[in-house]
Amino acid sequence: MTLKAGHGTEKNFSMSELHHVLNCSKPSMVVVNVRTPQEYAVGHVPKSFNIPKGEEIGHIEELVKREKVYLYCNSDRRAQTVYTLLAKQGLTNLVCINSSGIKEWISSGLPVHYGS
Repeated sequence: MTLKAGHGTEKNFSMSELHHVLNCSKPSMVVVNVRTPQEYAVGHVPKSFNIPKGEEIGHIEELVKREKVYLYCNSDRRAQTVYTLLAKQGLTNLVCINSSGIKEWISSGLPVHYGS
């Protein structure tokens, strides 16, 4: 398997596109915030789940069942790392938002949820 940096089957994927996906989301899709629980608590994308970088392997069974798994972090590095690790485990349903993160979401004025 050859892994390309980034986006799974998507060319480029931004936080504003993620906002659109959330408005049309199906139960078979999931948005995963890979930041720490503390970072997640101080602001995250609505409907996202927190699976901190380093804990993703324990969630493979759950994630593989989803049609799409959207990964994001603060800016891009952790999401890219988690994407690569999960792709090496055989997941093909991943979309890594590796050109931006929660910072872009907030600066765009999109809704933010707080707490765990």
